[in-house]
Amino acid sequence: VNIAAAGGTVNVGAGTFNESVNIAKALTLDGAGMEETILRAPTASGSAVTITGASDVTISDLAIADSDNGLLINGTSNNVTVNRVAFNNNRSGMSTGTATRADNFRMLNSTITGGQIGVQTYNGYQMVGGVPVATGSFANALFENVTIDGPTYKGFYFETANNLTLKDVTITNAGNYGAPITSEDQHMKYGSAIDVNLKYDDFNAVTLQNVVVKNSGHSSGNDTRAAVVIKTRGIPGDSSTYTAAPASLQSVNIIGGSIEGSTGAGLRMETLSNGSGG
Repeated sequence: VNIAAAGGTVNVGAGTFNESVNIAKALTLDGAGMEETILRAPTASGSAVTITGASDVTISDLAIADSDNGLLINGTSNNVTVNRVAFNNNRSGMSTGTATRADNFRMLNSTITGGQIGVQTYNGYQMVGGVPVATGSFANALFENVTIDGPTYKGFYFETANNLTLKDVTITNAGNYGAPITSEDQHMKYGSAIDVNLKYDDFNAVTLQNVVVKNSGHSSGNDTRAAVVIKTRGIPGDSSTYTAAPASLQSVNIIGGSIEGSTGAGLRMETLSNGSGG
């Protein structure tokens, strides 16, 4: 990876590779197949693949396993594509930081199995000229033909997701335990298959097209449980952490699909604002 030319391709053969791959330039990382090439961080607390400040990166035809973050995206890293990748037993399959700008992300034809969270995006804000400005961005993301099975806390968790599309996605057995013990007062709470928890910015649309959710969101029987949750933070009465930079969402589009076998709410829409207090 280090010696490859920007825009080039690194072909990874069959085998298991215990190392952290750091990508800081446009690059294609292509394995020999989802069951043939396996990347693992050297320790369970590390990230297997990290993209930092690099756009136009493609990762394909491999597995990422047994790491803290399977794929961690930092900095401004737009146009990242993940195609035919199996994420197996990572604490988090894919994650962004609060200051990550990862627009036009694509995850296609991939699987996420086990762990705590399948996909998570975080957001923060800073004051610029007395005005709160979001530090993270995850705009125009597409997850298509993706299967998630068994993460104990959440299948998808989004704090930033402008014009997000989940298409032909199946989520099973997700969020049935709830938050890990390290979450202290939230332990075993808020488990879900999809949690759209938008913060600090104005968002246009969230679209779920042919999304199937099965047997998910039990959260150890806690009252906070739900299979799918969509909300914006910062409405009056919310924590001052969020009211200083309230989020808004203009539309939610649910086309086809199903929610089956939830022991709590199947779909919960809460604290939604479309701006100006609406």
